[in-house]
Amino acid sequence: MNSIASLRDVRILVVDDDQESQLLFAEVLSYTGAIVSTASSGMEALSLIGTTVIDVLVSDLAMPSMSGFEVIRRLRAESWSGLAITVSAYCREKDVQESLESGFDDYFPKPVNIVELVERIAALHKSVK
Repeated sequence: MNSIASLRDVRILVVDDDQESQLLFAEVLSYTGAIVSTASSGMEALSLIGTTVIDVLVSDLAMPSMSGFEVIRRLRAESWSGLAITVSAYCREKDVQESLESGFDDYFPKPVNIVELVERIAALHKSVK
């Protein structure tokens, strides 16, 4: 991973009810210099974003009690302006479209090419800085 982009000091929240995915994303993103927080549910994510500055949200769509769609809709309704990327096993065209219409800035199907995810986060973050 020598040529992976730097996300130094970018504050990222990883939201996924799948512990393995959550830990993998958090570990790789931390390796790039990002400051990473994690949440296992949509409600936990909303609570963290309400009390912590988050630059980038990386969220699964399918979670118990509150989907990633609902999380991003609520955040955007509250004028949260951070970057939001969904990572999902849902790969149908309508899921991608709904993700973008709901307020996500990008979409990655699982299994994720983690280097591409890091590069895309770096490019998107740089473009809004």
